[in-house]
Amino acid sequence: MSKIVWLVKSSQSNHDHLEKEVRELSDLDLRLLNENNLEKQLHELRSSIPVVVIEVSKDLDEHDKIIKILKKNNKSTKIICTSDRESKQLFIKLIRLNITDYVDSPLNFNSLEELSQKHSYERRKYSNKIMDPYFSKSKKINDLIKTIDQISARPINLLFTGESGSGKEFFSDYFVQNSSRRDKPFITVNCPAIPENLLESELFGHEKGSFTGADEKKIGKIELSNGGILFLDEIGDLPKNAQTKLLRVIQEKEIERIGGTKKIPVDFLLISATSKNIKEEIQKNHFRADLYYRIAEIELEVPSLKKRIEDIDHLSRLFINEFASEMKMEKKRLNAEAIKTLSLHNWPGNIRELRSTVKKLLILSKHDIIQKSDILEQIPQLKNVIDIKSKNTDQVNDVSELRIENTERSLIGKAIQESKGNLSKAAKIVGLSRSTLYRKIKKYDLKFSA
Repeated sequence: MSKIVWLVKSSQSNHDHLEKEVRELSDLDLRLLNENNLEKQLHELRSSIPVVVIEVSKDLDEHDKIIKILKKNNKSTKIICTSDRESKQLFIKLIRLNITDYVDSPLNFNSLEELSQKHSYERRKYSNKIMDPYFSKSKKINDLIKTIDQISARPINLLFTGESGSGKEFFSDYFVQNSSRRDKPFITVNCPAIPENLLESELFGHEKGSFTGADEKKIGKIELSNGGILFLDEIGDLPKNAQTKLLRVIQEKEIERIGGTKKIPVDFLLISATSKNIKEEIQKNHFRADLYYRIAEIELEVPSLKKRIEDIDHLSRLFINEFASEMKMEKKRLNAEAIKTLSLHNWPGNIRELRSTVKKLLILSKHDIIQKSDILEQIPQLKNVIDIKSKNTDQVNDVSELRIENTERSLIGKAIQESKGNLSKAAKIVGLSRSTLYRKIKKYDLKFSA
């Protein structure tokens, strides 16, 4: 679950103090808002806010407006109040405002963390996760999730495309968990992992004695998915003869086992995924065009990690928490420089590569806070990237300095001409002192005569 907590504060000094503490937290992702112009700030966020903490420093009545704004714009928001005062009247008012959670002030972040986990992102209907895996700063990812939310209740065949390791299976799982068939059979097949001579039997099943070694009847994956969902991973690797049979099954909604004569009705949704360019495969005659149009009633591209680099921070923390819990290790966090260094990598292995890298960092890092040096140990080729970037920056700075000097030389030269060599007048024209102007004349080797 996401630990995003939106904190509304009124005291500027306390705000600054909290901001410092927030930066030092490794697990809680806190955002501090100010009561002034709250409506505008909430509008700019344009997303559901799971938890808001309000510090009640004065009479609670002054916070009525804030609470009404929050409830109007974000009906699912859970509101927590904190105060350094305890009174029966305060608690009665809290209950009347339907605020059922209270945290002592000054804030105890352990209590706040527990409340955050309790209330965060109910709309996702996921539990027992430290952070919401679907949270993203990337517009591409958020648009993808919105589209899946829009179509998940529809009986459509869906094709996910994208680079290997980008998360196609991850988002297909999200589709399944939001589908009206989420409680029905969900059968997965990794097409390239099954030998070609066994693939048809695996998909369509076979009758006993239909070929050598068929000692008993086998129910195929398609038949097992009846009433539910079938996921074909890397469908671009499906052999042509299996493509033909699959097309027939999708069109006729019935299956015939190898060696059988009986038509068996099947009803399933098909989710497919591929890292290949299917349209190119069609042009090469490696993939049937008619099958493509059947499996891709809707086609969704999962962006590569290099196209969603802004998510590296969140994903890294997500994986650290996951692996730390799995291996019963202390959690670590990455400092800002480490995150920036990770962002310089082009991630050819995408999310899969980032997961692997984070796991190694958690195990091998010598520091409680993972640093740039730890990243460079795991991805040594980044040293060259950093060197090149530094050289390019120096070159840009050199060019900028040269342009400034050329401009300055030209302005001073014109000022000397206009003043007919009178340095006092020239200095007034360019806005410099006479002594500074004289130094620059010598620097640029400009000629003048009084």
